[in-house]
Amino acid sequence: MLAEDWIKDAYLEIGAVSAEVPVGSAMTQTAIRYANRLMSSVDYLGLGYAEIDSASDEITIPPYAEEWAVKALAVRLSNQFGSFEGLIDLKTDAQAAYNNMMKHITLDISMGMPAGLPLGSGNQDVCGLGVFYGADPDSVELTEDGGYTLLEE
Repeated sequence: MLAEDWIKDAYLEIGAVSAEVPVGSAMTQTAIRYANRLMSSVDYLGLGYAEIDSASDEITIPPYAEEWAVKALAVRLSNQFGSFEGLIDLKTDAQAAYNNMMKHITLDISMGMPAGLPLGSGNQDVCGLGVFYGADPDSVELTEDGGYTLLEE
């Protein structure tokens, strides 16, 4: 998808242009700024977006993200046109497109728990005995109340 198509589709969503009329230069430059800011705000999603400079640039996002990108850009651009009757519906559509896009994205948010993490913080062993995560079984000692204590080296 070219940037000019993305921009035109976004403006069509909010009724700012008609299908037969090309988007003006000032409106295109505004949309490019909004688009770059939009995509930089979600760069943690790893969509592979490369910042655009002109309407002839290729949009480097996967096809499953294009619907959301159009709707999200339209929502951002709608603010400059004052009151827009279909804004609530557009925001609902944008949220649905975002949810659909997220089904295709897997974020790696796994991280190991530190060995000294106290009990009650989601730190249990497989058997539910409550030893410190990642602790060597030889380095823990049973306490009087049935818990475990990590031994110092």
